[in-house]
Parts: sequence; structure tokens; C-alpha cells
Amino acid sequence: MTGLAYTVLVVFLIYAAFFLGQVWERSKRTIQHRHRQWY
Repeated sequence: MTGLAYTVLVVFLIYAAFFLGQVWERSKRTIQHRHRQWY
């Protein structure tokens, strides 16, 4: 049971890291796009 919980935790962390990575990429693109509009 402990091994299963650990596996689920690892998968969740990997998914969270991937999700945050996607959000970060979108945020950078949005910021760059806004800067282009400002100038």
C-alpha cells in the first residue's frame, strides 16, 4: 500500500510539473506579446 501511494505521489508530481511548465510557457508568451503591443 505504501508503494502504491508513493507511485501515485510521483506520478502526481510529474503531472504537476508538466502542467506548471505549460502554464509558465503560456505566461512567457503572453508577456512577450504584451511587450510587443506596448512598443
